Amino acid sequence: MEPRDAEWVAEAHRRFPRRILPAMIVDPTLGMPELRRVVDYHERYGMRCLRIPPFRYTLPPTDRVYWPFYARAVELDIPVSMNAGMPGPRRPGWVQDPRYYDEVAYHFPELRIIMTHCGQPWTEEAISVLAHWDNVYMACTSVAPKYWPDALVHFINTRGREKMLFGTEYPTIPWVRAREEIDARGIREDVAPLFFAENA
Repeated sequence: MEPRDAEWVAEAHRRFPRRILPAMIVDPTLGMPELRRVVDYHERYGMRCLRIPPFRYTLPPTDRVYWPFYARAVELDIPVSMNAGMPGPRRPGWVQDPRYYDEVAYHFPELRIIMTHCGQPWTEEAISVLAHWDNVYMACTSVAPKYWPDALVHFINTRGREKMLFGTEYPTIPWVRAREEIDARGIREDVAPLFFAENA
């Protein structure tokens, strides 16, 4: 996020503080200058979440290049959002296997880890990591609900009721389409408030 974009997002956050929370994509391979930028964006623009897509760097989440960013996120009390599952772009997908987050959660128990994009094709592994660690969550972004595996929908409705977050990565999936498809998947009435808002 460039400063011009950061200003725009920060202003939107000021206007709608409960609806828009600034996040920034970071490049962990840049080292200390990028860590300083994280602190600057947190202080200046109210940045509330780090986005780190492993496919961009062809490095799994356990690689030591990420660890200073995990520590900084703990210090700033913000979550880290990282892709889990085969990436949309044609890049090696093994670096986003959800099993890597098992080790990250172990070494950083204070870090809130948000896996994104449903973890496919490693759905069962993603569910296992989510169930195993209190500090790991999943945002169902960028995958149309009609393509969510049945096991994931079952998890949303049962053991994962407080672990799962709704998202579309708009405009990847339009809001109306997402809502219609979620209604068709049968998210339970008592779970829907958690999934759509409260867990976030």
